[in-house]
Amino acid sequence: TEVLCVGLLPGALPAVGGWSASEFADRAVPLEEAWGKSGAELSRRMLEARDNESRLRIVSEALRARFDRARAVPAALRRALELLLGSDGRTRVAELAAAAGVGRRQLHRVFRYWTGLDVRSYSRVLRFRRALEAHKGGAAGGWADLAFACGYADQPHMIREFSEFFGMSPAAAAAWWSRQWQPGWTVPP
Repeated sequence: TEVLCVGLLPGALPAVGGWSASEFADRAVPLEEAWGKSGAELSRRMLEARDNESRLRIVSEALRARFDRARAVPAALRRALELLLGSDGRTRVAELAAAAGVGRRQLHRVFRYWTGLDVRSYSRVLRFRRALEAHKGGAAGGWADLAFACGYADQPHMIREFSEFFGMSPAAAAAWWSRQWQPGWTVPP
């Protein structure tokens, strides 16, 4: 069995498919389930492809065709994402809602629909990503310094989140990630 995973940026899933991203959160979804007959046809073409480069080209063309017909991501979500990404998830929900011109509850609804996560969970993922990138980049100091620099309350807070997201301690996750890392890869958002 071969698996091809496609990571989409926040807002892409509802834009290309019309589904709430929360329907797909924390799940691996077969293409046939997501796209019906066209998904089954795409799966067949990818299975018949001779190599991974051809498979990637086929799925890229299919996504490009869907993006050409995509719905626009709401301005409120775009603004909130800009602020969150620019702050590595450190902007408070009330500030995000005010900057996006919506109430906190509406921001949570929009976020969940378009990203599959609520605002706080998305912020936690960004902080986790920042810690991985900082460690990979050789951040000076120890784990406690890294925890502080990335916005964790303290080192135990960072350890709990690494255990929750990665299933291992920061040191074990960093060692594993360095063995898996390929040139040109980035930590996904």
